[in-house]
Amino acid sequence: MEINAEVKYISKEENGKVLIVFDLKTLTQELIEYRKISYDITWWSYSGLKVPNTSILEDENGITYVLKKKSGQNKKIYVKVLKRSDKYSIVTNYETEEIVQLGIEDTNNNKIAQYDSILLYP
Repeated sequence: MEINAEVKYISKEENGKVLIVFDLKTLTQELIEYRKISYDITWWSYSGLKVPNTSILEDENGITYVLKKKSGQNKKIYVKVLKRSDKYSIVTNYETEEIVQLGIEDTNNNKIAQYDSILLYP
């Protein structure tokens, strides 16, 4: 089960340990019935394809894309960056309507999919 919480307090590191206080709005009664609870903390959650940051480029309008190798040619595939870390980004495809709204003329834009060959350092 996933529960949303807000970080209310973070203590300074002491002996390699940090105290984090979470504020929960739901399931508090169920949680206090137990003396000890084990759980995982998910800082953010997005669904998409994991792509190295070195593969993601921006055009002159600031729209992100990757270069997909197809039939010996490189094709520009526009992608939305949902979340970015130091090395990787979670990306997803634009819908056709979004491509038109962005003013991109190539409406037959191919989509990026799992196992596609993209350029790592374009």
